[in-house]
Amino acid sequence: MTQQRAKATEIVFDKLAEEFEDLLVISDNIESHSTDAVAGERSNYTEWQTMPYINKTEDGLDQTANFKGSVQRVVPTTVNTFKSVPFLFTGTEMNDPDTLARLTSSATNALASEIENNAIDLACRQGTLVVPVLNPLTGFGDVALCDSIMNEQEVPTADRKLALNSRDYNLMAGNLAARQLDSSITSEAYRKASLGDVSGFDTYKMQSSYSLAAATGTTVTMNGASQYYTPKSEDASGPVDSRYQTISITVGGGTVAVGDAFTLPLVYSLGHQSKRNSGQLKTFRIHEIVTGAGGTGTVKISPPIISAEGATAGEEQYKNVSATPADSAELTFLNTANKQVNPFWAKNAIQLLPGKLPMPTGTGAEFRSYTTKNGITIAMSNQWDNNARGTTVRFDVFYGLAMLQPEMAGILIGDQL
Repeated sequence: MTQQRAKATEIVFDKLAEEFEDLLVISDNIESHSTDAVAGERSNYTEWQTMPYINKTEDGLDQTANFKGSVQRVVPTTVNTFKSVPFLFTGTEMNDPDTLARLTSSATNALASEIENNAIDLACRQGTLVVPVLNPLTGFGDVALCDSIMNEQEVPTADRKLALNSRDYNLMAGNLAARQLDSSITSEAYRKASLGDVSGFDTYKMQSSYSLAAATGTTVTMNGASQYYTPKSEDASGPVDSRYQTISITVGGGTVAVGDAFTLPLVYSLGHQSKRNSGQLKTFRIHEIVTGAGGTGTVKISPPIISAEGATAGEEQYKNVSATPADSAELTFLNTANKQVNPFWAKNAIQLLPGKLPMPTGTGAEFRSYTTKNGITIAMSNQWDNNARGTTVRFDVFYGLAMLQPEMAGILIGDQL
């Protein structure tokens, strides 16, 4: 009986494991980083990863005064997500050989959906390049705005991705189908609602999407001058996560919330490398409420305001804005209506961290696993339960996700009043 059950589960698992990989669309378009299982277990699966340097050019032949140490930015990444689908395959269900296949298919679909939704949510919550559009999204012009904000801040042009919720995607496909373009393009847009490559982005349709609520804070101002950030690799407590800055604000009415997007007057974005002023206001997101969402409080924002006001080497290297906001400068919120948002990103801005699940022997349970090309392992284990007169089956995945570079990812959102 054991051999019969093992053979049946092996056949079903091998068939559906490849289908599981096919369902991983969004998570297959972010960078994958392998973590050593032994080192991960000993470090609570947390690793501080180094980010690319940005060096500053200087003019002139004599560089005597310009030899300064480079600041290495670091970001913590953690493999911390367990997802499992357990079920009991009863003795009577074994009379129908298709039952196990259907249950297994449901399990793999559920796990793939979790991974995809986690990746989408991370991109939508932590991407800081915000593109609000007044009207419903219609096509190339909207995507071109995402291309523009990335170009202005000198995000690399390779491997740019854009995921759209179904309604926005289909609206754009309808707009494309109506245009007098190459017949193969418009035909594909009409028959399959397919956008393909648009303005330098590989585009994908999301089955589920992330909704961003309208900001409710009114007359929200900076509480204090010289609120700028000085990048550093570490302090007395250890490594420093350079993606965030805590600022003090005053909320005149309503409350601010995590996810709110805003600009500040006269604080323009710069190219990461050239430091040239884009002429466009820098966009920021509230990442965490630290001491209060209303009245006077502190919030953690991303990216930090690096204006080089302090003239340190780290500020000059990673300067990202034209000026420090003035005391009492008012925040202008960009998320003005409750809408689904569409994330876009450079592939190496977001990272998938596959974890390893051990497959013990001699326990009486049977184990099988399949590793996708991006490193995610789906593990299946089953064991006969004489008390329930059936087989307990579980599917497991173990992974982490990290937004490494928030200034290389963002959101496109339509219908903002």
